[in-house]
Amino acid sequence: MKILSFVIAVLIWLLVTYINDPVITRRFSDVEVTVLNSEELEKKGYTYDIIKGETVSFTVKGNRYLVNSLTVADFEVTADLKNLSIMDAVPIEVEARHDNNRLEITKSEDTMIISKDKGVTVSIPVNAQEKGTPQKGYALGSLVATPNLIKVRGPKSLLIEAKEIRVMIDISNATEDVTTIDRPKLYDEDGALITSKQIEFDTSEIKVDAQIWKTKDVNITLEAEGNPTEGYKMTSFDYEPKKITVAAEDEILETLQAIDLGTVSVEGLSKDYEKDIPVEELNLPDGVVATRDVSAIKVKAVIEEKKNIEKNFLEKDIDIRNNKNKYKVTFSKDNKYTVNLFGAKSEIDALDAKVLDPWVDVSGLEPGTHNVVLHVKEPDDITVENTSTVTVTLKE
Repeated sequence: MKILSFVIAVLIWLLVTYINDPVITRRFSDVEVTVLNSEELEKKGYTYDIIKGETVSFTVKGNRYLVNSLTVADFEVTADLKNLSIMDAVPIEVEARHDNNRLEITKSEDTMIISKDKGVTVSIPVNAQEKGTPQKGYALGSLVATPNLIKVRGPKSLLIEAKEIRVMIDISNATEDVTTIDRPKLYDEDGALITSKQIEFDTSEIKVDAQIWKTKDVNITLEAEGNPTEGYKMTSFDYEPKKITVAAEDEILETLQAIDLGTVSVEGLSKDYEKDIPVEELNLPDGVVATRDVSAIKVKAVIEEKKNIEKNFLEKDIDIRNNKNKYKVTFSKDNKYTVNLFGAKSEIDALDAKVLDPWVDVSGLEPGTHNVVLHVKEPDDITVENTSTVTVTLKE
């Protein structure tokens, strides 16, 4: 009876234990794999990138009370590079730090695959960039990163594409100088971020200083120089805007009244000159920067070919000169009042009778019918090729 009672008690205890603490399965997903003994590769001059197996998922089977108490920190998830195969594969091991013999662990991945590469060290320039804009009436004057050149070590295949290290500073609504510390980030020629756990910077922090200056609107001057090719003429030259907003330290800004941007050349041109001059390429005085309210100065010079063009007048446009005897002068109905001019079409088209001031000279003529030459005033840069002859009748 005692033995039977003991057996029944054990069975009851096992039943209660199973009911209250049954065996369950729990999944841990995307757990990072810790790489061990990477220095073994570094000693041989190699770095590496993980191709497969950077994270692993696994299930844990065991009593509910134990399994439910576990966190990721209760497991060691490792890949030891001492066990690296000739195929660049290394086993992934998952073990519980405690009670490992009471748990059954099943992994989604058994192997980490790496790619070896020669390790190199290169010096990369630091490019400081700003985020946001200062308050109205202020602008970013200068941006300095310290250090401005740092050494980077990593896989040759990655660093061969590296162009710059970027750091960021926020100057939103600033009215005075701003300083910050930022972590370096590596970018390639196309502006894409280069990331790898095998990339190491010789400094983890870069200081960024932004000078914030007051702004001022100033006039700008720009002129054209040179002559178009023979037979052509520059008929107009213009640029916009005529005024830009600049920033500088107070003592410079107080004395700054205008900015001369110099000249653009139209020498030897036979067609229109058009160009956008980016603000950052303007030849500004030392210590002066342009704000980004305007991205470029738009410049245009119109170049026209000179042509022979006939200009017509009306009888009422013709002035009669040197009519000392006060004869009555009448014009023939068959007259054509024309003049041939050589020059740029737009300039000739803009001429009217008032500018050309056409006239006939009747000095020394007696009463009767006469053929006289039609005269005009020759404008600047336009040549009078020939004029028509008109018939006039003089009567007392």
